This record gives sequence, C-alpha cells and structure tokens, in this order.
Amino acid sequence: GAPDAVPEALAILSAARPILPHVRGMVRMGGRRWDIVLDRGQRILLPEDHAVDAVEEVIALDKAEDLLARDLTAIDLRNSERPTLRLTAAAEAVLRDATQSEAKVTGQ
Repeated sequence: GAPDAVPEALAILSAARPILPHVRGMVRMGGRRWDIVLDRGQRILLPEDHAVDAVEEVIALDKAEDLLARDLTAIDLRNSERPTLRLTAAAEAVLRDATQSEAKVTGQ
C-alpha cells in the first residue's frame, strides 16, 4: 500500500524538514500508517490520522526539550491521548536504579 500513500509520505517528510538530516527512511506499517526511521536506531510511530500534526508535535518537543538527543528508541504518537516514549536499555537501567535508590531512602 506504500505506493498509494506517497502523497502522505511526502507531506510527512515536508513537515519533518527540521529533523531531515536524522531521517533514514519511512516504513509503511500495516498499510495504515507510517513510521519515521531515524539515525541512532530511533523511530517515530505516527498515527493513522493527522500524521503531519504528530510530526509537528515531535519537532516542537525536540526544539523545547531536545527530545531526539535523549536515550530513546521510539516516540509513539499512535494514541494522541497518551504519547509514549520508549527508552534504550541503558536508560531503563539508570531509571530503575534511581527508582530503587529513591525507594530505599524513602523507606528509611
């Protein structure tokens, strides 16, 4: 279904212009939606509807919080009510250690 969705892909890439140097490609998922594949092994999982708006949201978050420079493997925007960040294994380990340390301090 990717050939039929080329106009949508071009609109997504146009919206992604500020991060285009990091874009390695796009993957059509289930014939319904797109993932943007970035360098550093990251993916932006776009929703079926309003994908361009979702890309613009990622661009805004990246400008404000340097989002794409963080230890993330995925930015999942498929549910507009609850965007989800997937951490790298190293970032998960740091978070787990910090949470356990905080629990020990709080438990004393």
